[in-house]
Amino acid sequence: MEKCCICGCELTAENPPVLSFGHYGNPRCLCDDCAASLDTITLGRDYAQIKEAMEKVTAAYDAIGADDPVVTEALDDIYTKAQTRAEKIADGSYDFEEDVLATEEESEETLEVPKELAETEEDRQLDLIEAEAQKKSDKIMNIVTGVTLLAVIGFLVYFFFFRG
Repeated sequence: MEKCCICGCELTAENPPVLSFGHYGNPRCLCDDCAASLDTITLGRDYAQIKEAMEKVTAAYDAIGADDPVVTEALDDIYTKAQTRAEKIADGSYDFEEDVLATEEESEETLEVPKELAETEEDRQLDLIEAEAQKKSDKIMNIVTGVTLLAVIGFLVYFFFFRG
């Protein structure tokens, strides 16, 4: 059973939220309570609630005595951004439209294919050439299979009816 990377409780969700991925692609999963606290930290609108959520997550992480550098780095990054955001909320200078814009940018970033991985015209041409070669190969194999099948049927007919 997987455990929450922050509080250490057993995860019951089939697909728990992921805080970060380790060096070998191992996910650092969150329980629902810790995920809700992180949502409050990153998207909350009340300074007191954000501070309370940060203290709760810090206390839970410290309580299990975890020393996972991946989780620590992710939390440090979240806390740095959240602290700046919370201070702006406290003094009334934060524009909540920034949250909407940041969310839209993140969704666009996840959909964009890196330039070096994007399919080029050259790749498309190679795919067409390979598809043509595959069609020819399939046609030849179909003819060979048909001739072999006819030969087997002819042999069986000869063997049972004309051998004699």
